[in-house]
Amino acid sequence: MRNYYSALELAPAASNHDIEEALVESQAADPEMVEEATPILSDPDKRQTYDYLHAQFSAYAHAMPNLVSSKILDTNHWDQRLVEFSND
Repeated sequence: MRNYYSALELAPAASNHDIEEALVESQAADPEMVEEATPILSDPDKRQTYDYLHAQFSAYAHAMPNLVSSKILDTNHWDQRLVEFSND
């Protein structure tokens, strides 16, 4: 998930005015990103949804290495456990 705030060098708590200025300044450097970010960050409801989803995505991305290293996501491990439970 693209982080529009870091791409625009803004804090997530930035005001609408600061976002508008950053979008205008970034238009020349990365017009594609600005085209993506403008409807999301300009609309309060879409921005709130984006903030929520981005926070969830970030938390998942930070947790993923721990989940992989602890073998929680190892489906072979799950298959073994299912066999153990089905034999009971």
